Amino acid sequence: MVADTIERRPGKLPEVLLGAILIVLTSFVPYLNLVNVFPFAGIIISGALATWVYIIRHQVCLTYREAFVLGFQTGFAGGSFLLLAVYLMLERARNLTLDGFNKLLSEWGGRIPSDSADLYQQVIQIINAPMGVKAVSFLVSFVLIGMLLGPLAGLGSRLTVYLLKKQAQQNSPT
Repeated sequence: MVADTIERRPGKLPEVLLGAILIVLTSFVPYLNLVNVFPFAGIIISGALATWVYIIRHQVCLTYREAFVLGFQTGFAGGSFLLLAVYLMLERARNLTLDGFNKLLSEWGGRIPSDSADLYQQVIQIINAPMGVKAVSFLVSFVLIGMLLGPLAGLGSRLTVYLLKKQAQQNSPT
């Protein structure tokens, strides 16, 4: 009886994090985000780079399926980091905006005529109403952005494996 051998691959976490950080950088850093003038180029490049680093670092030959999974993990992690960064920026901006708007509104409130007091109270109620991101909408956004960025980064990973295999065939002495 022939024993089946399962090939164990090295861990992919550093490469996935590298690709995820590249997705965030190409989305937020000025001038670096110009790479996204070409639709989804930053995401595709991040998947390709993560796969290339993994192959070169560990000297392994990946199948197209394994490369796609690595790219998908990169895209999903990058989307997660991207969503978290956007959420933190929106919370910070919302707090700054509300503080400034409350200050402006209080200054304006001192100058409104007495017959418009109910309008002022309505605006105050709107300002003080609870705002924020609901947990369900955050989770739905998390899944959707992961499902969008994952396949795109996976496409970049498959492209890297294709190019490396093609290069290896051209360089092999046959």
